[in-house]
Amino acid sequence: MLKQSFADANLAAEIEVYPAGNGWCPPDTRVHNPEQAEKAWGRMLALFERALG
Repeated sequence: MLKQSFADANLAAEIEVYPAGNGWCPPDTRVHNPEQAEKAWGRMLALFERALG
């Protein structure tokens, strides 16, 4: 639905659903998922570099 909304608005978007529980990125949580967190942080930092660099 979110992906379709961006398409309908003619806006570029990347939408990714990670196979991890809520709160999985911070390393100090019970549900931390190192593999998925590394992927997410890498993608976010690349986005910041493109947008702000």
